[in-house]
Amino acid sequence: MFPRLSKRESQIFVLCVLMALIFVGFQFIYRPIRSQENLVDQRINVTKKKIKKNIIILKDEKSVNVVYEEYLKVFGQKLSDQQQTNQVFSQIEAAAKKAEIKIINMKPQRIREEDLFRKFSVSVQAQGTMQLIMKFIYLLEQEPYHFQIEEIRFEKRSIRSEDIRCEIIASRILIDSTL
Repeated sequence: MFPRLSKRESQIFVLCVLMALIFVGFQFIYRPIRSQENLVDQRINVTKKKIKKNIIILKDEKSVNVVYEEYLKVFGQKLSDQQQTNQVFSQIEAAAKKAEIKIINMKPQRIREEDLFRKFSVSVQAQGTMQLIMKFIYLLEQEPYHFQIEEIRFEKRSIRSEDIRCEIIASRILIDSTL
């Protein structure tokens, strides 16, 4: 079947077979292993960067927790929703008493719940002079109440009177302390 090869031809044949084996080994064994190694190295580098970033974040965790605890003391919800709504009403009444204005009506609005907090809103109808109403709004926004005034509408009832009727939508955001 195979003709006898001379010594030189058999050396060339062996060299060609070795070259073919080296080429096949390089193309189908070494290259895929090398590319997998490169992919693994890239993943390792990406993971190292993530770990470094997370370590930096974890170093800041204590300071963030301290600040969070301070906010939780002031803005944490310690009562049930109904009790909190009642407390909001009493705080608005206390601010109105300090500002010497008359509250005509107060209505709670729907409590809006987000992931980390609840927003308690109240619609307040009040009557007084413009100066006293501004004092009332100022008091609501300051300590210890921390309300946000979302909407204000003024209405002059009489030309002769200095009294103004206003409707204020005040809200307070409280952190869910169960987290």
